[in-house]
Amino acid sequence: MKIILNSKLDESQNVLVFGVFEEDSHYKSFPKEFAKEIQERKIFKREAGETYSSRISGKRVLAVGLGKEGELTIEKVRKVLGKSVKHAKSLRLTSFSTNIPALVGSKMNEELLGRATAEALLLANYDFTKYFDKEKQEKK
Repeated sequence: MKIILNSKLDESQNVLVFGVFEEDSHYKSFPKEFAKEIQERKIFKREAGETYSSRISGKRVLAVGLGKEGELTIEKVRKVLGKSVKHAKSLRLTSFSTNIPALVGSKMNEELLGRATAEALLLANYDFTKYFDKEKQEKK
């Protein structure tokens, strides 16, 4: 997967990943259709690390719980971003965009957040393929 960082959510990507705090029951940053679906089904609790995936208007969308706003740590952000990459890879998609760094940026040190974001994205995207057969390497 090719990793490109942008300051805004890029809706042209294969998967859109939205972070949400437990306190945000209105899903302000979500597309309206997706927010409505989540509220109707009542299965997404917004707990730290919890995910909910769907397809809205032909686009894959993933909601990721960030837990309580006051309990958010750099490590939780790292884990959530890693989950986002793994989700996109499990669907064999090549790109995703997220609002998570922008959502939590005002609550954390920007340098630490940037480092955690880079670590999560690069480590979750890493595949050790040195000893794979050529067929398996081509499938990746």
